[in-house]
Order: sequence, then C-alpha cells, then structure tokens
Amino acid sequence: AKLDRELGNCDHTKCTSSGNDCCAPDEVGEEKHCADGFEVVKASSPCWGYEEGTYTCCQPSNKQHEESEAERFNAELLRTVAKLDRELGKCDHTKCTSVGNDCCAPGNEPKTCADGL
Repeated sequence: AKLDRELGNCDHTKCTSSGNDCCAPDEVGEEKHCADGFEVVKASSPCWGYEEGTYTCCQPSNKQHEESEAERFNAELLRTVAKLDRELGKCDHTKCTSVGNDCCAPGNEPKTCADGL
C-alpha cells in the first residue's frame, strides 16, 4: 500500500465515506469506501479529533498491471510509428502546434500538429 501511494496509484478523490474526506474512524463505526473499483488502504492517521481513521483509495494490483502493460504497448507502438514516419520523411518539427509550438507537450497538454501531420 505504501508503494502504491509512492507510485501515485492512489487517489483520495475516490473516497466515498461520509463527507468524502478519507476520514472514517473505526471508533464511531464509519465505514471506509472507494469509488470506481478502487480499494481501501488504511493510513490510520488521526482525523477529526480521533486517533485513527484516515484512509486512501488505490487501484487494485491487477488493474495497475493491465494499465502498465497497455501503456508500454502504446508507447512502443508510438515509437515505431514515429520511426517509420522519420524514415519516410513525414516528420516536420516546424508543424508543431502544441503550446509554444515547441513540440513539447507534457502531461495532459494536447500533442498537436498542423497540415495533417
């Protein structure tokens, strides 16, 4: 669970206990729940004046594995297509239309090109 948190496989916005605040103290009998198939991982830190009760929601291990396999496949496919395009002379860095027209689009920034490239 600690490794999941460190790898970013957990998402506190998936907490669905009362108040959606990732605080559900056992002392008061509040149940810990997560949305979208995420699993409860107890953190057991203090919250709302109780000695324990914090938790987070992490992707199940098999889902992480499936997504990482798909991500690796997609990345390899994109590298192959880019290599073929370069070999066929279909690439032109002057056609980049991402923010700054710099051919650099990290994170969720759209990766866009002009003239159908």
